[in-house]
Amino acid sequence: PRGTSLMNSWKLMKAKFSKEEYLQAILPWVFTCDDYQVPGLVEDYIQRALENPYPQSAEAYARQAEAVLSYDGEERLPNIKAPTLIIAGGNDILTPNRFVRAMRKGIPHAGVKVVKGAGHGLVYTHPRQFNRTLLRFLRSLAPKEARTL
Repeated sequence: PRGTSLMNSWKLMKAKFSKEEYLQAILPWVFTCDDYQVPGLVEDYIQRALENPYPQSAEAYARQAEAVLSYDGEERLPNIKAPTLIIAGGNDILTPNRFVRAMRKGIPHAGVKVVKGAGHGLVYTHPRQFNRTLLRFLRSLAPKEARTL
């Protein structure tokens, strides 16, 4: 399947490319076309990633990719009893919205917020909207007297 091919190609690139080459190769899957139009957004992300004092090794990345590829927890979704909010980018090509629909269908009482125009990197590209959505959800879980804090 496509996902397996994608993860295997990313493992190979992580092992063979420089850090910057690797980022340049994978970021079109993370950021949208519109994100690339924002001056400095992708370049800033690359710079921050290159400055990370604790980068993930190629070996650790390969193990993580294998774990992702070998696990399918869809049948366990109905067992999730905790309040759940699924936040996804409307233009996420790495984790398409069909996965959001499957999670929403499988997790009882899950809430869904799809951020219009956002890709997989929505936490970085839409931080205010992401944080506002998450905080609203977390506040909804707090006792009434604590919601005003």
